[in-house]
Amino acid sequence: ALKWTSEYGNLKPEVKFKINEIANNKATQGTDNNLRFVSNNFQSSMMDETSWKMVIGRDVIVPVINSGNPYLAELMKRGVSQEKFAQILNNPDKQNWGTLLEAGQKIPIHIYMISDESVKTGVAHFIQTAKIPNTGITMGTKEDVISAVQKDPLSIAFCKVVNVTDENNQGLAENIKLLPID
Repeated sequence: ALKWTSEYGNLKPEVKFKINEIANNKATQGTDNNLRFVSNNFQSSMMDETSWKMVIGRDVIVPVINSGNPYLAELMKRGVSQEKFAQILNNPDKQNWGTLLEAGQKIPIHIYMISDESVKTGVAHFIQTAKIPNTGITMGTKEDVISAVQKDPLSIAFCKVVNVTDENNQGLAENIKLLPID
């Protein structure tokens, strides 16, 4: 919000903005012209029926791999299906590269997931299960998970795009590739 108002102010210096953080997730309703940036989690409690709403961004959950993965070319060509993800996440015996690539490799996949309820819920919904199993999946902070994938060519992680974006160049963090979903 600060960046957007600053950039807009450079184009239209006559328009003045006052930026306030909303305390306790409560917005004051009134007749004044307010612009609010609100996450979906607080939208219903902070916006009334007269408010105009527009999506400006989403927390997209993505699977990522190390850019040095020995199967990178084949994974980029084929992608991984929802069913294959369900197999490896729900069945520890299938957590190997052969399950994803159907080429007989029994080399283990090291699976990581950011310990964030929205990520867990999103992945569970994607693979059509009630909740993510605890077996064979290492949960951690975004820093720990991204660091693990950057160091481990045989890993897959589930996180939000914002977790793997390099703020300096708006590209992906070093040694990280998005894993295409087929």
